[in-house]
Amino acid sequence: MTGRPAGYRRYDWQRGEFGEYHDLGRPGTLVVEGAGCGARVIAERAVLLVWIEAPRDERFRRGIARDGETYRPHWERWARQEASHFAAEATTARADVRVDGAPSASHDPARELVLLPGRR
Repeated sequence: MTGRPAGYRRYDWQRGEFGEYHDLGRPGTLVVEGAGCGARVIAERAVLLVWIEAPRDERFRRGIARDGETYRPHWERWARQEASHFAAEATTARADVRVDGAPSASHDPARELVLLPGRR
């Protein structure tokens, strides 16, 4: 799939709709992140599916710290939607690599990942 056209539309959370299109050209490698990236409908185009797992409370703490308290209702809704999506898509079970997103193991977060037991 190298060299294919790539782009995305930014989602405008204030307006509740997609915003402008961003053309990414024809990258040799494209890393896509987000809850829907592990959907079965795009699985044949994915080279590597990485699952990053962290406790719900930690994800909320990080998200609210980044986005602000006014986004808490969105986070609550997203958590319900993600749980349903991940269950339907079996995302965790299909992941090639599982990363501990809140590890207690000593590591250098700038250079190292802590892996969870996984399928491969």
